[in-house]
Amino acid sequence: QALLFIADEDPRQLSPDDPSLGQRFALAMLFYSTYGMTWNSKRSWMTGETECDWEGVFCAQDGEHVDSIVLSKNGLKGNVSDLFLIHDLQQLDLSHNK
Repeated sequence: QALLFIADEDPRQLSPDDPSLGQRFALAMLFYSTYGMTWNSKRSWMTGETECDWEGVFCAQDGEHVDSIVLSKNGLKGNVSDLFLIHDLQQLDLSHNK
């Protein structure tokens, strides 16, 4: 589902050489692998907004590189996908989910 989103459905239609593509794909994998459609709150997720504007996603001062994901108490369930494509990730808080 994440690949389909990136390839066909993402309004941003990033080029393969865009530096944001990897982190956007990793976040899409997180969304789908934890049943994002059932999250308590998912403002801006899987929209044309930059991933830095997605609820619970925070970026470095440059406004482009994700460095923190905080989705505690948000109704996530399932398995967390690989987040290795988010090279600058320093904080991950998925506490108090299923």
